[in-house]
Amino acid sequence: MEWRTIIALSRYGGLRCPSEILSLKWEGVDWKKKRFRVDSPKTERHPGKGYRIVPLFPELEPLLQEAWDAAEDGAVYVISNKTYRHAAKGKNGWQNCNLRSGLLRIIKRAGLKPWPKLWHNMRASRETELANEHNVQNACDWIGNSVKVAMRHYLQTTEEDFERAVRPQKAKQNPKQLAHEDPDLAELIFAWSALPDAIKSGIVALMRASCGGCPEGPILVAAGFANRRGHT
Repeated sequence: MEWRTIIALSRYGGLRCPSEILSLKWEGVDWKKKRFRVDSPKTERHPGKGYRIVPLFPELEPLLQEAWDAAEDGAVYVISNKTYRHAAKGKNGWQNCNLRSGLLRIIKRAGLKPWPKLWHNMRASRETELANEHNVQNACDWIGNSVKVAMRHYLQTTEEDFERAVRPQKAKQNPKQLAHEDPDLAELIFAWSALPDAIKSGIVALMRASCGGCPEGPILVAAGFANRRGHT
């Protein structure tokens, strides 16, 4: 059960292994709000980076629930094996836990071929999925790295990306139809389209600064200056 949970937390939760997984406590799991607190020994030296709040993703929730149901009364850590945390107190810290060797044995018993960078690539796969399903900033907040690091070392081009790239795009809404259905919106879209790109960029920057995120209004999307996730 513990290995099942360890793999689930890495692959579906995107937690660093072993440090974040072995530091995870049951008290940090909020079942009602469907989120949990991840303490991060790697980044705790940076102000405001000692922990992060991660959604209890649908892929992860039932597996974590299984672990909770099987946990002993009074269990503090999600992974209760004290041997791992005791080993982390040695000279090489978390490296002493050596969970990589255990995972390799499981992979070989399953008749599978080990992939490069076992734990890192599970985190990278999860961050890629989250970036595609939500946006890069959300993915970085939940995985616990920066956009720069994610772009350089984590985000991947997948087979689904190739399939999406060659898939015929849906036709844009007919301007006459839009004018008939919502004349005010059509007029705003026309006015926006007529603006120089430099002015558009300035407006978008101001909107981002004022609302703390990317604008996702129908004007920007329909005018072709932003996609449906708000990226310009």
